[in-house]
Amino acid sequence: MTGRIRVLTERVMSQGFEPAVSRMMERVKNTVRRQPGLISVETLADVSDHHKYIVLSEWKTRQDYENWEKSEDFKACTSKINECLDMPGKKTRIFQTPKDDIFLL
Repeated sequence: MTGRIRVLTERVMSQGFEPAVSRMMERVKNTVRRQPGLISVETLADVSDHHKYIVLSEWKTRQDYENWEKSEDFKACTSKINECLDMPGKKTRIFQTPKDDIFLL
């Protein structure tokens, strides 16, 4: 598949780090927004568990996203974020619109 992709990244923040993570995420967003190929990025909080977040980003191509993952900016951002997480690292899934227009609700 070629074309736009959406990347869903799940994170679980450690208790007590909320203010630090909030400030850090603003800096990270500014770094991510400068990346070639990025279309959009947003962070969503779980309404049932305020320590769980997802970051949903959209990229022009999978290669653009992979270039971001290999960059020094990515490494610097993730090392800072990992210090504030219950489970360092990330769970990431990559999605793309299927060829056939499927609507599943």
